[in-house]
Amino acid sequence: MYSRKIDSPPEEIIVNGVPVFGNFNGPFRRLDIRGIKRPFGDMPIPVFLTDMRIIGYSTFIFLTGDYIGLIETCDAPLFGFSEITFWNRSSGKKLAYRRAVGPFRAKLPMDMNNVRYIFRSKNRKIRLLWNSEKVSALFSVRGDESRPDAEASFSLDITDPRSGQMASVLPLNIRRRCLASWQVTAPLEGCLTIGEKTASAENGIGFFDVRKFYHLFRTKFSRVMGIGSIDGRQVMFRLFSRISSDEYRYNENVLFVDGKTWPLPPVKITRPYGINGTWIIQDTESMVDLAFTPISDNKRKMSIFLLRTEYHTIYGTFDGFLLTGKGEKIQLRSFSGIGKKLMLRL
Repeated sequence: MYSRKIDSPPEEIIVNGVPVFGNFNGPFRRLDIRGIKRPFGDMPIPVFLTDMRIIGYSTFIFLTGDYIGLIETCDAPLFGFSEITFWNRSSGKKLAYRRAVGPFRAKLPMDMNNVRYIFRSKNRKIRLLWNSEKVSALFSVRGDESRPDAEASFSLDITDPRSGQMASVLPLNIRRRCLASWQVTAPLEGCLTIGEKTASAENGIGFFDVRKFYHLFRTKFSRVMGIGSIDGRQVMFRLFSRISSDEYRYNENVLFVDGKTWPLPPVKITRPYGINGTWIIQDTESMVDLAFTPISDNKRKMSIFLLRTEYHTIYGTFDGFLLTGKGEKIQLRSFSGIGKKLMLRL
């Protein structure tokens, strides 16, 4: 049965210009990956220039009785953008609110304790707060002729016994570059208001991820995330296509079941029937065998300065199974989730 060691987090992610690779059982003191020696080859490029290729992302996923959605932010050196997307799980109806901002308007903090991160633009506000005990997410957006006003206030109690978390430092294609992340899931509290209708987060589940990585000139990846309850237990998983040069030892694929963290093996995500057809997610350890059926696709193309990006954020359902590290089968039937396919070019 596949397993990966989960250690205590290091004091620093980068030591003497070299990343400290591994999976860890809690957040880093600082999410700081600056100072790697020559991450893009042997050319003597000054460190302050290679640091300019570091991008920060945050993702907050929420599942209430009627809605599933995510709040995403991106912090790049020359711009930032945010997107709030949510779907009615019964009808599949989608609402999406996106906004780009200029340089230094959305700088993702490096400190990981008592963080206050605000992403503000015209008619839009996102506020994220987090520390070792709690994650909070608040947003307020003004609608238009086709979309209503929307706002939400959510929180995750990391001290809850059903909460699970994992931090990672991974080689990004080669060992001289890295990606660092912290992901946590917990019961969701709060509410979502769309127009005049309010949906409570009672019995809901939430997930938060924050990461920084060295942006390549061309980056492509796919990921899937499932979230919900099975037989009264809270289940959340996240699976990525290949990122690391040694993905068997270093990856961030994970399954959370009622507070227990189970590392999962590398997977292959294929789309034999196209982006809006069934996705197949499998591994070589017989621990992951899933089919993801898309329901609603939020497709975006964006061009900001030198950046070109195209991505799909898709609400859908999973069928199949996952195995824990002890061999317990977690059977999924019409299990809610989100798939993402992203291409970045700079």
